[in-house]
Amino acid sequence: PRLAPRIAPMTTNANGTKQPTSKSKLAYSQSELYDSPEDLARWPLLAPLLKSWQAEVWEKDHTEFRGCWHYDQESIRLQQRHRWAVILAATAGTGAVVLAILKLGLEGRTYLAEFMSFFLGSNYGHWIMEKTPEILMFLEVVCVVLAVATILLSIFFSLDHRWRELRFKAEHYRMLKFRFLHNGAEWLAASEEARGLHLFTHLAQIHSTGKGKILEWIHWKTELLPILNTPENLPEEPLALELASYFRERRLLPQRQYFHKRGHQLHSVEKIVRWIGPGLFFASVACALAHAAIHVLHHTPAASVENREKTSEVGGPQSPKNTKESVSVVAHPHTESSDHSSGPTLLVIAAAFAMLAAILPVLAAGIRTWRGAFEFGRNSLRFESMAHHLEHLLSEMEKAKSPEAILAILRRGEYAMESEHRSWMRLMMEAEWFG
Repeated sequence: PRLAPRIAPMTTNANGTKQPTSKSKLAYSQSELYDSPEDLARWPLLAPLLKSWQAEVWEKDHTEFRGCWHYDQESIRLQQRHRWAVILAATAGTGAVVLAILKLGLEGRTYLAEFMSFFLGSNYGHWIMEKTPEILMFLEVVCVVLAVATILLSIFFSLDHRWRELRFKAEHYRMLKFRFLHNGAEWLAASEEARGLHLFTHLAQIHSTGKGKILEWIHWKTELLPILNTPENLPEEPLALELASYFRERRLLPQRQYFHKRGHQLHSVEKIVRWIGPGLFFASVACALAHAAIHVLHHTPAASVENREKTSEVGGPQSPKNTKESVSVVAHPHTESSDHSSGPTLLVIAAAFAMLAAILPVLAAGIRTWRGAFEFGRNSLRFESMAHHLEHLLSEMEKAKSPEAILAILRRGEYAMESEHRSWMRLMMEAEWFG
């Protein structure tokens, strides 16, 4: 979702009653959390329950520091900051290692100065080679400081945990509302005070939930919401049909659209990034092979001199032919073929392959860190599967006519979405990231 502006969720009218602001109504007009007067008129049998929900959630529960609006919007903001922190830390850390490899690869490479001088002139070539290590060292220090600072700030502010905790609370608001409506026949027979006490009790549990409680919930050790069972008093057919209509338009259809859209987006990203890591690895192997091949196939002039000196020694000082060749090689050490012109160029290419062989796996590791922090592949599969499941439930609901069949489908949908949220929380808490 888009980053929403900081606006007050509630306003007070002339009678002193709190109501959602116009911007707040607009933001939630398509969500499950707020029902407009038009919605109340559309579902008149559920209107008393929806009004009870509005009174508890919007008028009494909402403040500047808590409530479904606050949890939802703060979760979006912190998630955005967490994403930028992941990208910044992974990029800076990867850059620091790459710069260190480049600096190490350039040290002592005198032939690089000759190569640069050939294109830029002697003065500029040697000046660049003198200043390059200093520039690389400066950039490396900047990248290290930036990466460490990002990691420490993320841990200090607990970005990774806080946005998931707030998302957990916002989603539990939604689940609480629809479990409350599922037992509509029971709560319509109860008093307004009883309905308010029920909602207040569970909202207080949501507010007090921390990291430890979330871990217990993830591992099925505790529950925050009422268990969904077949109600003792089944609703009459008109109420059951109204429940089916409301759940279809305010719960199942929006969730199916969200899971389908989000799954498609994540699948598009995963389809690209999943091949980058293996591609960079095999490219580094190819660079290493190219570097080795150049050194095996290319004999430097120094090696030729050494070999000829050994040949001269074996031939003995009495051999005029060997003596003449030795003098010729010493006087003109670079007369073989095109070694004088091609030697530095081949050495530069070999050095470039060697540095690429070391740098490419580092880039792959940086991309793997970014990919592991968001789990594009696993989440895309889960979201697409959930979209198909909700589509199946919607098709079943069209055929269901009895109250028992309708409520059974609604329970299956709620438990499926709770299970999906539980598995998503477990996956994201175990993702390869810090904070």
